Amino acid sequence: MSGKSLELRKFVAPEFIYGTGALSLTGRYAQNLGARKA
Repeated sequence: MSGKSLELRKFVAPEFIYGTGALSLTGRYAQNLGARKA
């Protein structure tokens, strides 16, 4: 195994929306992220 496999990598994680009332907030969060249609 080479040392290259242990390098840290940057990544983009999606927003996670969960909990009571989360479904009613998904549209607002999608709009904040620039979505026009879902």
